[in-house]
Amino acid sequence: MAAIATIKLVLAVAAHFNMVCFQFDVEGAFLLPDIDHVVYIVDEQGNYYRCHKTLYGLKQSPRVWNQDLDIELKQHGMLQSMHDPCLYTRRTERGWMVMASWVDDCVGACTVPAQRDEFYKNFRYPFSSTSDLDYCLKIKVDHMVDDNGDVLIGLSQPISIEAIAHEYSVQDSNPVSTPMPANAKFSKSQSPSPGTPEHEYMEKVPYRNLLGSLGYIAQITRGDIAFAVNKLAAFSSNPGKAHWLALKRILVYLYHSRHRRLVFGSKAQDFDLDDPTTKPIQIYCDADHGGCLDSGKSTSGTLITVFGDCVNMSSRKQGKVANSTGAAELYAVDDETRNHNAYRSLLFDMTEFYQVTIPTYTDSQVVIKQLDRGELTRRTKHLRLAFNAVKERVADGNIELNHVEGKENPADLFTKPLPLEDFTRHTDFLLNDKGTQLAEWQSCMIDEIMKEWDD
Repeated sequence: MAAIATIKLVLAVAAHFNMVCFQFDVEGAFLLPDIDHVVYIVDEQGNYYRCHKTLYGLKQSPRVWNQDLDIELKQHGMLQSMHDPCLYTRRTERGWMVMASWVDDCVGACTVPAQRDEFYKNFRYPFSSTSDLDYCLKIKVDHMVDDNGDVLIGLSQPISIEAIAHEYSVQDSNPVSTPMPANAKFSKSQSPSPGTPEHEYMEKVPYRNLLGSLGYIAQITRGDIAFAVNKLAAFSSNPGKAHWLALKRILVYLYHSRHRRLVFGSKAQDFDLDDPTTKPIQIYCDADHGGCLDSGKSTSGTLITVFGDCVNMSSRKQGKVANSTGAAELYAVDDETRNHNAYRSLLFDMTEFYQVTIPTYTDSQVVIKQLDRGELTRRTKHLRLAFNAVKERVADGNIELNHVEGKENPADLFTKPLPLEDFTRHTDFLLNDKGTQLAEWQSCMIDEIMKEWDD
């Protein structure tokens, strides 16, 4: 399966170049390839049957299907990416095409529709397809045009969010402005002891189910809830009522903002790939020192943008305790710039544009000054490994550290609960959907009115 970040990168590239998006679903994918092992199945009467094709439920089926699809795509002249084996590209005199596969679903974009039509005509597997990419992997895809005539692509998951809200009965709740209050504090001291009435009550609560559903949405379209979900995931082994109420608050926030979209293409005009000095890939890093009340570990937050569009965001607890804010920030920069070459190579596979240096933004003047000085002090020698790793990337020209004011760092969204003003500003930067909400709200109101008339 292609990584979610890869699929987002495909859509960011498609929006930047005004490409035609498409999607198709291979029908009965696991029933199509020839099996590469001798496998027998037994029915209820004890009859043995040898499998000549793969079946759903066999361990070999996903691997064999992936191998078969790989062969088929390469026969169509597609080149496989080295950094994501489920990403394929093809360039011809008629234009170029990119495609990412997710098991039996394929999402792609091409410069001219004739490329897509030619591919469909010669593809040997049965498949179903719509004319445009509009709904895939439970993601609603909207195609819009801004005032300049540029294509915008919006991703949202309102249907999934509504289904979860109905499952947990929060659709009649009062709206909240943030997924977590700015002064929220959570720890294991709020977890119940075994044998208590609260523990018996929480054993019947589907805490992990809701956590997994919210985590999937946070990973794809709603990074504004990523920190809150990550924070409450730490208590999944023994959650308390306080954790459960906080988790439902995230769902309430999500439900009442379910029509917000992650938009690609709104900043495309700011990046000209004909200019070799342009830098479409940018990384934002931040850390909240000692944010975990139980372990004292810090939380790292990262936002990676391509053409100004969010393709990856993360919020995670650091692996070791940092004894200072500067140490926590250095660990964050080290962790989040390790995969710099993957994004550089993926963008090159799609566009043939190679970005030598990736700007990396942090609000820590301490880290920047230490790297400028090129050496550690007596009090910071314990940071040797992380310091040397970042120093080497800077010296090689792979990354370029820049300072950004703390309140202006969008990665702050993934490190701690924020006040409403800061949360709103960073969420607008992350989703890029400012100016599209009114039209979306009007469309939803019209749909609801029409539904009432039909009823």
